[in-house]
Amino acid sequence: VATRVLSFDVSPTSKCLGFGGAAGSIHLMATNAPDPQFNTFS
Repeated sequence: VATRVLSFDVSPTSKCLGFGGAAGSIHLMATNAPDPQFNTFS
């Protein structure tokens, strides 16, 4: 089921992207980072 993207952010290193959906979901994506780390508390 597709949902609208309501928010978007880029990490300070520009290696990770975060998308917030209208259904309350968060999608995290990384490129050129074999072991990306995401802070779940920020």
